Amino acid sequence: MMDIEDGPDPDKRYWKDGLYQDHPGDALGTAILGAHDSYFSILLAIEQLALDLRDRARTERSVARKAIVQRHKAINGADAKVRTSMRILYVRARLFGLELTWKEVVYSEARTRGAASRRWLKDVGSMRKSGVDLRHVTSGAHVDEIDLLVQHEMEAREIRHLWKQAKKAEIQLAALGRRVLKRLDVAASNDA
Repeated sequence: MMDIEDGPDPDKRYWKDGLYQDHPGDALGTAILGAHDSYFSILLAIEQLALDLRDRARTERSVARKAIVQRHKAINGADAKVRTSMRILYVRARLFGLELTWKEVVYSEARTRGAASRRWLKDVGSMRKSGVDLRHVTSGAHVDEIDLLVQHEMEAREIRHLWKQAKKAEIQLAALGRRVLKRLDVAASNDA
């Protein structure tokens, strides 16, 4: 007959659960748990920064594109066509991860008469430690649009750096929580 366990093995529990359940009165453990809860507020704030950058970049670039097209048509005639960048800032907040990259909007050719063309997003370049290479971001952009694209990429790099620093702090906080839990468990076993 198999033995049924009443709960998880104390050694295999998450460090936060051990501090909450076994040592609720310890001041250092309580402070670490409070800092860990505040950490998630910091992550949410950084995610909101990324979303705000995406929305602001979208509006700034649409205004800039309209101005470029109007200026180009005023100079070259009403039927003149101008090419602007199809790059957009893309934000995806996943489970404990933030993706802030550039995507290119690609439209498929309509094969049949009256059919609408489809669109999809294609990755732009590869991410490096500093971010996306500026040549990939500005590729295909109008001359008047390049400064705005570079400015948005620099702001995206700052947000990525903030995210990376926050994740490093989480790792250090978790290591500290595990060490404190181990110390408290050893002290509790010595007292018993």
